[in-house]
Amino acid sequence: GNPDLKWEVRKSLNIGLDFSLWSDRISGMIDVFSDETSDMLFLYNIPQPPFVTNQAYANAATATNKGVELSLGGDVIAKDLFHWNARVNIGAVRNRITNLIGQFKGFDLSVTNSHYGYAQGGSFQYVPITELKEGYPAGVFWLPQHAGFDMNRNELFVTYDNEGKASGTNTTFTDKDRQYIDPTPDFEWGFTNTLS
Repeated sequence: GNPDLKWEVRKSLNIGLDFSLWSDRISGMIDVFSDETSDMLFLYNIPQPPFVTNQAYANAATATNKGVELSLGGDVIAKDLFHWNARVNIGAVRNRITNLIGQFKGFDLSVTNSHYGYAQGGSFQYVPITELKEGYPAGVFWLPQHAGFDMNRNELFVTYDNEGKASGTNTTFTDKDRQYIDPTPDFEWGFTNTLS
C-alpha cells in the first residue's frame, strides 16, 4: 500500500576512553553514546477515500537513545598463589520518542493505536497499560495511581479533575486519572569479584 517505504535510519555518535595504569593493575572504561533513529516504521490511520484502505505503514516516527557507561577495576591482591580482581560498572540510558506523526502523500497521518501493552484481571481487564507517547520512552507505563482499598477491599485510585489536580479517590478510573510512569531505571550497576 505504500511504495515509498524505506529502511529506518540511525545516526550514532559514540565516544569512548579505555585506560590502564601500573602495568594493568588498574583499568577502566568510559563510554558516552547518542543515537537518533528516524523514518521509523509504524502503522498509521489514513483517510478513506481518497485511499483504498484506512491504514498504511509509513516512515515517520523518530526516537533518541542516549547514555553513559563507566567501568573501573583492578587487582586488589596479586600474589603467586592467590589473585583477587574486583570490578565495578555503572550505566545510564535515556530513550525518548521525539515524533510519531508525519505525512503520507500530502495527508496528515494519525497514530493507529498508541497503546500496545494490556493487562488482564481486576480493574485492568483488557485495559492498555503501556503507550507510545512523544517525550517519553518507548513503552512508558500509563496507569492510575493506587490509593489503597475501601472497606469492601476494592482497590481505590486517585482521581483528577480537568485541570490535573487530585480530586479524591474512586474504585474506577478514566484516562484523565492516568499518569505516565517511566519504567527506565535511573542507572544500573554491578560489582564483580574474581578469585583464583
